[in-house]
Amino acid sequence: MTLALNRLCLEFLCGVPVRQCTFSDLVFDLETQEVLLKKTVNSELVLKRPLQLSYQKAFIKFLLEKLENNSQEVHDDLYSAYGRLVASPELSSKCYKHYIINNQAAISLEENINLISEGTTGLRTWQASIALSEWLLQEKYQFYNKTILELGSGIGLAGLVAVTQCQPKNYIFTDCHPSVLATLRKNIIVNCNTSCKNSHLLDDSKTLIFQEQINNSTKVTVLKLPWEDLSSRVCSNLGHIDWILAADVVYDNKIFKPLIKGLRNLAIQNLKCKILFACTERNPDTLQEFIKEIRQHFKVIETDCPKQENFVSVSDSVVRLFCMQLL
Repeated sequence: MTLALNRLCLEFLCGVPVRQCTFSDLVFDLETQEVLLKKTVNSELVLKRPLQLSYQKAFIKFLLEKLENNSQEVHDDLYSAYGRLVASPELSSKCYKHYIINNQAAISLEENINLISEGTTGLRTWQASIALSEWLLQEKYQFYNKTILELGSGIGLAGLVAVTQCQPKNYIFTDCHPSVLATLRKNIIVNCNTSCKNSHLLDDSKTLIFQEQINNSTKVTVLKLPWEDLSSRVCSNLGHIDWILAADVVYDNKIFKPLIKGLRNLAIQNLKCKILFACTERNPDTLQEFIKEIRQHFKVIETDCPKQENFVSVSDSVVRLFCMQLL
């Protein structure tokens, strides 16, 4: 498979908007069409954990129109695949996206197709999480046998990349919305080959959602942990932390005070811990306001956002990375 065809397949699997996909880089002879189908809508991965149905239809329809407009021969299987998709009902707002690492391992995430669902944006994967995941892969040596706490984990892309690729000793996912936590738990089970049979679930606990030893190496914990609850006592009870990570948590100035206060309490309990935030620059003024406020308590240094070598960017949004250290 050519590099151009491989890239198009990766774009499909992670749901890059159809008109942004790199169809123009390819000549679609019958063999190429057949390979594309086997790697996208007809792949075992997609049939088992399907992308949004309307996205799959749009992808194949765009290709059909491109071929027909150029008077190119269309593979019979392409018409068959489109017919199957058109006849299939959209049964759920939930779907999957698949992020392929090193052209081998796949991180499959259940998402919600609505931009804002159930009062939260945490049921989607955002660009900053992809940038943080890329950074983790390029700096994986820093996380071996370390304890990592992630604030606002969402549905889990960055954390799952760390757990499956970086061999940390402990990874603590945190979020606060019940639906996000439930989806996160499912995504961990799917991607870490655990049945959850041996999970230590505390039915009477409002905090511990999931805890499991993965591959006999990494202890994975999911906590319901609003930033307002990050008191000195809670931070002390979390134990030693080497890294604090966060992606796309800086979006509303109303949450800055509890976020910064909680982060400060964590840093006071872990004076040598390293902190990295990946921030999508949706509104430059909002991001600058956050940086101004957090600089009252932390030394903040911006670091280069890594070039995407393992992931396909799903948007043109600017992502900025900030390293922080308690003053």
